[in-house]
Amino acid sequence: RSLEGDRVTISLEDDTENVVTDSETYSDETFSSAIYSKSDLIFNGTGKLKVNANHADAIASKDDLRIVSGTYVINAVDDGIVGKDRLKIKDGKFTVTSCGDALKTTNIENVDRGFIYIANGTCKLPSGDEAIDATSSSPHFIHCLAMAMSCSRGPCACTYLILVGSESATCG
Repeated sequence: RSLEGDRVTISLEDDTENVVTDSETYSDETFSSAIYSKSDLIFNGTGKLKVNANHADAIASKDDLRIVSGTYVINAVDDGIVGKDRLKIKDGKFTVTSCGDALKTTNIENVDRGFIYIANGTCKLPSGDEAIDATSSSPHFIHCLAMAMSCSRGPCACTYLILVGSESATCG
């Protein structure tokens, strides 16, 4: 189903488990992920979301992607969570298993875009490529505050990874 607007908000209700699974092929190749938005995409709430992406990416926004709390279990044949301009995560529990990048931004045209900001929560990012891949040319494009993070197989593409007050960060 297609929705239009400046932003789309998906709320995960308390004590719920929500599952999204896509097929290996799409009839409309315009869409690149199981959950896809052309505008800002926001997730909130304390429920659980499982995404099984069999075609490509699990969650993608062609603009900003913000996640505020919740539990996320992502399995993707390509990238896990992709925000073109920004990926902002505040709180939550994440297990993102991907053959490509686990967390990613793709905007390389604008120095003020393409960054990843993570504050609080826990994150397990087993990936086939980079665990965290921010494309911004800004000198501080990945910013993590108090995030317990575990990256296995794929490295964190984090030339400028900032971990402020983090309990643990293991990359590589």
